Amino acid sequence: MKKLLSLIIFLYCFIANAQEFFNGYKYVLLPPIVSPELTIKADELNNTAMYIKKIGLIPIENNTRYPDFETGKKNPCEVLKLEILGEMEYWIRITFNFYNCNEERVWTKQVKLADFYDAGPGRLGGLKKANKKILGPLLKSYSFNKSLTPENSNNVCWFCPSINNQNSSSNNENTITKEEAIKMLKELKELLELELITEKEFEKKSEELKEIILD
Repeated sequence: MKKLLSLIIFLYCFIANAQEFFNGYKYVLLPPIVSPELTIKADELNNTAMYIKKIGLIPIENNTRYPDFETGKKNPCEVLKLEILGEMEYWIRITFNFYNCNEERVWTKQVKLADFYDAGPGRLGGLKKANKKILGPLLKSYSFNKSLTPENSNNVCWFCPSINNQNSSSNNENTITKEEAIKMLKELKELLELELITEKEFEKKSEELKEIILD
């Protein structure tokens, strides 16, 4: 009985904490399918987007132009950036980090999966199960509250590629090198051959990487 009560209290605190931080935002910026650190299966990231929609938030793609945010028609600080990290050994630990427009981590949650998912070197497995464990408890707990949205003193679309390219001198730490872009392009090609991403997704991402490679 005590264990059950403790579990109920834990779940209540977990949901209440997440609910408070989610309520200041309308959108979630998804991580890229391919990055220098990790490759995520497209169908599993789509599953993440599905859970985000069920919560009541709007998932948006990484490295895509959003004119409404760039012009200030929409508030870029209503966007949360989702970072997904994976530690793949015998156990798999998957961590979700959410950052606001001021690069502050506002919420984090990690799950440990008992199963080993052999997705290949640098490729994340088990994300669907992590989505259910991390995002599942948050369904139907969201209600937007503008007063909880952080301020953006520069009024800049902090995640828009066109803005980031103009300010690349101040964001060198986020710059992808030609070597990394070539590696990511090869991994994208493999994902396309395995039918884990569509031809349209491949063309879109590959064009962005080609600009870096051929620059």
